[in-house]
Amino acid sequence: QLLGTEQYMAFTPENGLILGSVNDNFKVQIYSEGINFKDGNNTVAYINNQKFSITDGEILNEFRIGNYVFKPRANGNMSLIYDKK
Repeated sequence: QLLGTEQYMAFTPENGLILGSVNDNFKVQIYSEGINFKDGNNTVAYINNQKFSITDGEILNEFRIGNYVFKPRANGNMSLIYDKK
């Protein structure tokens, strides 16, 4: 089903829901087992089995894992801080 002249949604039982644009290779696939982020035929990131996987990532401010936070410092260094919230 067309949403506009450039964007679309498509659904099939085999592929789930596909969201994309006619003029772009980047698409999102939502299916019963997870979510895929696709660039052409390549899956560049996905979420399934309670995990997020991405080939390359960029964090612009801080990155938290549990109670640990990676934060940039004013001098350009990186700090790992224990932050019990």
